[in-house]
Amino acid sequence: MPDQQKPLLIIPIETKVREFDAKLLLAVVALHHGFDVIVGALWELKFLADLLDRGIFLDKSIAKTKEQWFRRCQQLGHRIAALDEEGLVYFDAETYRQLRIFPKSMEHTDVFFAWGKDQADITAPAVGPLAERIKLTGNPRFDLLRPELHSVYQKDIEAFRQQYGKIIQINTSFSFANTANDTDALRQTFAQYPITQKRPTFFDDWMAAQHKVLQSFQEVLPLVRERFPEHTIIIRPHPSEGLELWQDLADSLSNTKVIREGNVVPWLLASDVLIHWNCTTAIEATLLGTPAIAYRKERPDLYEQPLPNACSFHATSPEELLTMLDQAIQGHLKASSEEAVALSTTLEHHIVSLKGSLASEKMVEELLVLSRSFERKRSATEQGIQALKRLWRNVLDRVDTSRQERGQYIASKFPDTEPEEVQDRVKTITECLGYPLDINVQEKHRNCFLLSTKV
Repeated sequence: MPDQQKPLLIIPIETKVREFDAKLLLAVVALHHGFDVIVGALWELKFLADLLDRGIFLDKSIAKTKEQWFRRCQQLGHRIAALDEEGLVYFDAETYRQLRIFPKSMEHTDVFFAWGKDQADITAPAVGPLAERIKLTGNPRFDLLRPELHSVYQKDIEAFRQQYGKIIQINTSFSFANTANDTDALRQTFAQYPITQKRPTFFDDWMAAQHKVLQSFQEVLPLVRERFPEHTIIIRPHPSEGLELWQDLADSLSNTKVIREGNVVPWLLASDVLIHWNCTTAIEATLLGTPAIAYRKERPDLYEQPLPNACSFHATSPEELLTMLDQAIQGHLKASSEEAVALSTTLEHHIVSLKGSLASEKMVEELLVLSRSFERKRSATEQGIQALKRLWRNVLDRVDTSRQERGQYIASKFPDTEPEEVQDRVKTITECLGYPLDINVQEKHRNCFLLSTKV
């Protein structure tokens, strides 16, 4: 049973393959410091928000699309903490502010966790006095890149190498050109962002740029397959991409697989080399010691992100890509000592907590401070009112076709998850951290789990 004297941390997950392990790592650290934790699918936790005890709701951004939800969340008695899962890489500072930072959303946010000094510096001018709520912590996703946590994935790495042998990994990032969602729905979402007022064609131009680069990847992949027959090619599409396009291409080639399941970290550690365009995975690969090659036959400068490129070797033609792949596989594709020092300095400016205290630990320290400002337990009257509201919303939900239509796309981003999967990963993380915890995992709702320590 949860202890209502303990603070409650509510951790939603939008994209399971990207966030699941990192959010469970954060949950375990929070449990170690005295929290109860509810972790689960974003849409389900939002739907359940009025039936939960008061807690700290950790959201994934402070974009304009969050303002209405943050206001409702606060009305329900919750506090808001936020980070920006997509805040590490961006086109330029002004575009980032117009896409990802909305001052009114920040007004409802009690604390905002920044990846590093770079993100904090470009966020501060957009939020004015609220910049004092920005805390430099880093992100739990990058805690998992640290050598002391690699044992979390040791079994996965061994299994991948056993099953696939030598691997060339291709991570794609074409969430508009090859969207799993409805294109018109994407346009409607983007119409809410301030950038469309200044640059009305921003979204369509971005999509057009992706189409050109996507075509270049489709053309070069058979050449990679032919040149390196002893390697398995693993294509990992972006979580918001459709799979059919890549599956059709893989089916036409030998020993080529489309696999999106699971965290990218063990795949990178099991791979000889990564090919990408505009992908955060290039940064992760660099920190793990796996060479990353940015394939840039097409170079739409306005829609390329500097940091992944800074972490990559650049191939601008099929011939150059094949040569670099051969060098990487031979172990000869390396930066000079001067380039390595410069890159290390750049990464330290963008990402804190690459060493020393974990980002998860720094975040929990701030969350503990916030938790002392309110009581978790609701009054009997509040509980009754919230239950009546929930009954009414259940009626509305049956005729809300928009929720039903979102179901398939949402399910692709957070597939059904059993308590045993959560328990197994939590156990592995706890053992890796060396915490003397006995953690109970209880399914509270579909894809939503209460984590608490056993007494």
